[in-house]
Amino acid sequence: MAAVIAHIENHRANTVSDALHLYIVERLQKQQTEELRAHNAAMRQEQAAQNAAIRCQQQQAHQYALYNQTMDNMLAGWTIDDGLRGR
Repeated sequence: MAAVIAHIENHRANTVSDALHLYIVERLQKQQTEELRAHNAAMRQEQAAQNAAIRCQQQQAHQYALYNQTMDNMLAGWTIDDGLRGR
């Protein structure tokens, strides 16, 4: 009878240990998932900021090119009226 009680107590201890282990693993997985989501959100935000900076640089380069072309045309004596007439 003592062996049966010892077996039951051992089984109960193992069950509690397994349940605790499973709980800890689930909590760690949940924490890692939350950290990964936060990291991904930060990376998306950083990428969006980089994309905005690139678009701004491209727009500035385009504006400078238009300005330079306008200055070249003015120095060459070209006017808007000439452009409208197809000269």
